[in-house]
Amino acid sequence: MMTLDPRRYIRARLADASHKLPFRGRFFGDNQDHPGFEIVDLFGSFDAYLLRDGSIVAAPEEEAPPPSPRAPTHED
Repeated sequence: MMTLDPRRYIRARLADASHKLPFRGRFFGDNQDHPGFEIVDLFGSFDAYLLRDGSIVAAPEEEAPPPSPRAPTHED
């Protein structure tokens, strides 16, 4: 599975939840993976305009999950 570059593709939501925007044939934020958010392309002129205009806002930065403890190996 390909990982999207977070410097280019970010999660964003509507600035005002009562404003439903048609977004590439679907309602903005109607998303199963991150309810209320959409992945937007900062290099896309439409997405960049919506961000600049303030119609959509970027999701707050997520904290990286703590590293899982290393499983012991036969060398330990």
